[in-house]
Amino acid sequence: MYSCTRPEEWLPHIKRMSEAAEKASEYAQGVQESDFLPGTLEYDASLMQLMVLAEAANRVPPPVREALSAILWHKIRGLRNRIAHDYEGIEEDSVWNTVTVLVPQLITTLREVLALHSEE
Repeated sequence: MYSCTRPEEWLPHIKRMSEAAEKASEYAQGVQESDFLPGTLEYDASLMQLMVLAEAANRVPPPVREALSAILWHKIRGLRNRIAHDYEGIEEDSVWNTVTVLVPQLITTLREVLALHSEE
């Protein structure tokens, strides 16, 4: 499937992405959107995990990213850049949507990739 790279080279990064995504999603559970605000533990912890997720995504080789086109790699990298370079400009509802809607979808995809390659 990803012939130019060996899974042991990139699979740890997928696993790290999955772990960070799960944490980001978990931190928002049980919190109302109106309480998910900058400066709260849940918000700040979720943002940190989104950064970790994006850093791991940047380590996945381009051929693997191309093969896993269901993952919106450019949006993950873009979010990381927004968090790192425009923290004050981040809209809270966008972060909420990311951790409550988009990240759970990503978790499903990452788990499928991990399951597929755990059998090898």
